[in-house]
Amino acid sequence: MAKRIKKGDTVVAIAGKNKDDRGTVLAVDWAKQTVLVEGLNLYKKTVRRSNDSPQGGINDVERPMHISNVMLAERHEARAARRSPSEPVADTSPAGDEEATETAES
Repeated sequence: MAKRIKKGDTVVAIAGKNKDDRGTVLAVDWAKQTVLVEGLNLYKKTVRRSNDSPQGGINDVERPMHISNVMLAERHEARAARRSPSEPVADTSPAGDEEATETAES
């Protein structure tokens, strides 16, 4: 069974506009199946002038993303290591063969 994502875990976005970006989980909502990740899924939020923000302006705010769009970072790294070739793949292109025959003839 897969390990559940919880607050404080480091995750990697595997889909969406932030694909392959990393962040720390700030909150998990199991009822809505969403996670709030620090630095991912940022949107612009306009803020009116008030005592809290006398300038007002436009702030970047993290918005929740679906839990299926993130994966634990350690699992993502293990998957990448498994998929990467351990040995260099031999060049089987015709261009490589022509160069080899030219050098053999010289």
